[in-house]
Amino acid sequence: MHEKYKKEHSNRTRITQKRKVFNKYHKSDKERKRKRGREREIKANNQQSEIEQKHIYNNKLKKKSSISTCIMLSNATA
Repeated sequence: MHEKYKKEHSNRTRITQKRKVFNKYHKSDKERKRKRGREREIKANNQQSEIEQKHIYNNKLKKKSSISTCIMLSNATA
């Protein structure tokens, strides 16, 4: 009986050790992936905001140029 318990116990500890090692590396891998995903998300958001800023700036320039052409035309006709 005692031998059987010892054998079972050693198997159990071996399995738990394997599980601990697996969890250690597997979890760290999951974390790395999650971190990489977050970085990508942030990068994409930054690029999107930069593009939006450029569009806003270009639209302002267009408005200014259209206003200045209107003024020039009105001065020419007057």
